[in-house]
Amino acid sequence: LGSGTDPVEGAALAVAIIERLKLYGAKVAATTHYAEIKMYALQTPRVENACCEFSVETLRPTYKLLIGIPGKSNAFAISKRLGLQDYILDSAKEFISQDEAKFEDVITDLEISKKSVKIEQERAEKYRREAEALKKEVERQKEKTKQQKEKILEKAREEAKQIYVKAKEEADSIIKEMNKQAKEANNKNKALEQRQKLNEK
Repeated sequence: LGSGTDPVEGAALAVAIIERLKLYGAKVAATTHYAEIKMYALQTPRVENACCEFSVETLRPTYKLLIGIPGKSNAFAISKRLGLQDYILDSAKEFISQDEAKFEDVITDLEISKKSVKIEQERAEKYRREAEALKKEVERQKEKTKQQKEKILEKAREEAKQIYVKAKEEADSIIKEMNKQAKEANNKNKALEQRQKLNEK
């Protein structure tokens, strides 16, 4: 919007057009390099800055859309990468007003903050995945322990049952023997011995 004319007038026209379209309830996507329009978006409700990330190192766009951050022109950085001498760049920086320089600094800080937030989000997501995996492992070990406990208890019950059955069989055998000896009544000492065995069982 407003390109190809005086930057101040072009920016003013652009803001007026956006404002009018807002009144109509239209959804607008506008591209610009004008700092005035970027500042307007920062200060105006229902208007949002956005930019496509650009790599100064490769001089190529990354095709990542960053919402909430106004785009930076990167003119000086790109010119330096393309071989323009430092003394020309330093001289050019002197022609930029303090307000414009501060605005560019704000944009740079926003980009740094955005990248820091992204790094922290990725780190938090990594920790969340690790915690989830650890939780699943603990639950798996818990279930495994529960199954082992059930197997041990089942084995113990089976062994106890076998001991009980064997003891009952032996006790029944001793009782039969005692009854037999009591009937015969010829060996009191053997009957007492059998009774002691029964008591032990």
